[in-house]
Amino acid sequence: MANNPHDVLFRWAFADLQRTAGLLRAVLPPGLVAMVQWDAGEIVPIELLDKDLFEKRTDLIRRYPLYGRRRRLYIIFEHQSSCDRLMGLRFLDYARLLWIKWCADNPRWRFLPPVTAVVVSHDPGGWTAPTNLLDLHETDSHLDSQLGANRPDMGFIVEDLQRREDAVITGWELDAIGKLTLLHLKHIRRCPDVGEQLRVWKPWFEQAEPWEEVLPRFVCYIMSNRKVKDEELRQVFAEMLGRRAGDIVMTEAERLMAEGEKRGRREGRQEGSLALFVRFCRRRLGRDITNAERAVLTTRWVRIDQDQVDALFDLSSEQLEAWLTDPQAK
Repeated sequence: MANNPHDVLFRWAFADLQRTAGLLRAVLPPGLVAMVQWDAGEIVPIELLDKDLFEKRTDLIRRYPLYGRRRRLYIIFEHQSSCDRLMGLRFLDYARLLWIKWCADNPRWRFLPPVTAVVVSHDPGGWTAPTNLLDLHETDSHLDSQLGANRPDMGFIVEDLQRREDAVITGWELDAIGKLTLLHLKHIRRCPDVGEQLRVWKPWFEQAEPWEEVLPRFVCYIMSNRKVKDEELRQVFAEMLGRRAGDIVMTEAERLMAEGEKRGRREGRQEGSLALFVRFCRRRLGRDITNAERAVLTTRWVRIDQDQVDALFDLSSEQLEAWLTDPQAK
């Protein structure tokens, strides 16, 4: 399964059925919203439909009963950090799998259950891709008139966060976690000043308890998308929420740094990558390496065995600097 920070944050927040229902009520047509029993939603496990799709994709699927009807409505629900021209084809694939499984589970079926799809987009440029599969067909007016409706199609609803005012988003019937998630997806990648942006959201952070569970999620997202110093981030949260929040931020920052170093070790062992080690040096030294240090490193790298690589990742900043500048070091 894709494990980028956008996916991780979105799936964590909207794994909650009540939060998902709040967002869907805000973005679906009012007439449809009135037909759905939102308090009786169910999660449809994607892995039961197709294990390969579950490993590759990050969609959420929910099933809701409809007032006065026996059939349940299936809603395929996904976020996108960038436009995908093949979104309609992806949703058609999911609808097909849903119907196949439904037929297998209901051998005496006569009609297929309704399926609809929603994309929550936070592409910085806004959503510009087609919202119907038919719009991707290569055709012309004469061919259209002959084919008519005899072509497969799948349309979907796009909620484009970039085209929504923040006041609208924060006015939706969502809890603080849901609102903060959407605001982070919309703004964190491109906002001029992360600290100032976070301060604007102080009222929602104050409501987003428990902080020990919630704040690390947002700190991880921020640090995965922006080059921001952990101490600056700690100061912002401490000013907004108090010392305890600042301590939570630092704990998460330290965890992320430790994970990054462990990941660097694994990648170094797998790839023997000089470029990776140069990035590690910059991070550990807090500066770019000089041309002389780069030349020394390049010369030594071809002679370094794996045990030495592991030892280098354990050096302190002072030891690493000494190793790079000592002509006798090996």
